[in-house]
Amino acid sequence: MRKSVPIVLLLLVLIVSMLATPMLAQPTLNIVETAENDGRFTTLIFALEATGLDETLKSAGPFTVFAPTDDAFTTLPSEVLNWLVANPTALTEVLLYHVVSGKLMATDVVAMTSIETLQGGNLTITTTDTMVMVNDASVILTDIDCTNGVIHAIDTVLIPDGVLDIIRTAIYAGSFTTLLTALEAADLVQALEDLGPFTVFAPTDDAFAALDPDLLADLLDNPTKLVEVLLYHVVSGSLTAEEVLEHGCLTTLQEGFLSIHVVDSAVMIDGATIILTDIMCSNGIIHVIDAVLIPQCVHPAKAVGYAFLRLWRWRLVGLARLEIYPFNTVEHPDCNPTDRPECVWVIKLTVWARSRRCRWRYHSHRVRQARIEAYWIIRQTWMYDSKMIVKAEGHVWTWNGHKMSRPPPDVVVATYHSEPFCTKAFGRGIFFFGIGT
Repeated sequence: MRKSVPIVLLLLVLIVSMLATPMLAQPTLNIVETAENDGRFTTLIFALEATGLDETLKSAGPFTVFAPTDDAFTTLPSEVLNWLVANPTALTEVLLYHVVSGKLMATDVVAMTSIETLQGGNLTITTTDTMVMVNDASVILTDIDCTNGVIHAIDTVLIPDGVLDIIRTAIYAGSFTTLLTALEAADLVQALEDLGPFTVFAPTDDAFAALDPDLLADLLDNPTKLVEVLLYHVVSGSLTAEEVLEHGCLTTLQEGFLSIHVVDSAVMIDGATIILTDIMCSNGIIHVIDAVLIPQCVHPAKAVGYAFLRLWRWRLVGLARLEIYPFNTVEHPDCNPTDRPECVWVIKLTVWARSRRCRWRYHSHRVRQARIEAYWIIRQTWMYDSKMIVKAEGHVWTWNGHKMSRPPPDVVVATYHSEPFCTKAFGRGIFFFGIGT
């Protein structure tokens, strides 16, 4: 009798524990029906129906959905949300980026570091003591069981790389409000929406804040100048950071040149530092920079006038022509030198003399016909009142097509911005004055 007592007690404990344990309810609704009944995913349901993906998520699956709540959609900029609604293909990409094949419960998710989505991109999983992050979104509710999968609620809409265009990407980032204001003032928004591909070196709001307030105000009040500055940040084509470094020099839509070089492991572009690279857009790439780029005040120009040259024992006076042009647009004597980047500006001075007296050593004689060409690489530009001043270093001399042994001295070219353009060039032993465009 005493032996049977423990057995009876054990049976009683098992019976009580079975009665105390509730029966786990099996899900009866699919993912779409569950989200509809929940009431916190109305915007997501609207987007699924607009793209036809609601039928996909009603199928057998199974699927794991990281579902943004209605509050998550309210944090998405309205310009971005409206653009997505107007572009069903892009909206489909965004929605599929929230869906994973297979049924992954919360315990499965936290054991992973990356998950491939139906969109083809990967979600990064980060787990801390207090939360689970999916990219930049926090998982706020887990394991909403469905007949064909499971829902985990998140507090942010996830946007895959390369889906938004350049303008919407800048809006979504939230750190380019001044740039966007400037683009709107310059009427360049539509160009960066519809055309492309482009590579944009985008200054942040902090970069614009560091700009001289008077200069910024002047740019915003002068659309022509503003267009010049903004186009100086845009390059035709879609260039990754690696390709930018390979080029070393880029021609902008403003027709100026951007020089790229590395200083102490930092990539510099015209004095600005590239702080973030390869933000992919549907019509190009954005690289973030920490300063506003101001284009050099150099434009293709040609002036005809009179020149005086004094070179060693030579003195040459006569009609002359001064040209400013991109280095890589003209073939130079002995070809373009390999030690010079192609994206630079060049000053070319050509002087003709007929029956002008020249002096060589201690002898004088007349030159029936002479031509001398001088080339300079522009190395510095600055503005002074109404003048555009260029300082250049000597590059090559030719005499009747033959290269000379000594380079010309440095020259300063001053162009007065009025019609017609008056141009002066002067240096040691060189003076030119002409009128041109």
